[in-house]
Amino acid sequence: MLSKQKPKATDAMLRAHLYRGIGPLAALEIAASYGWQLSDKVPVRPKAELVLRRAPAPADLTKAGPVG
Repeated sequence: MLSKQKPKATDAMLRAHLYRGIGPLAALEIAASYGWQLSDKVPVRPKAELVLRRAPAPADLTKAGPVG
């Protein structure tokens, strides 16, 4: 499942049967506490799966510079 250790892969798939008791919103809240967020690479299908990606660290955001 998800862990706090930084993985080599930046994406993870969370199948619906793993969060069917709590729902997709609660699964996203739990994943966020471990540093994961919803990926924007694929369309969202909460009844089937959630595709997650590692949330960028605050240091990573400052390296990118201003947006716009």
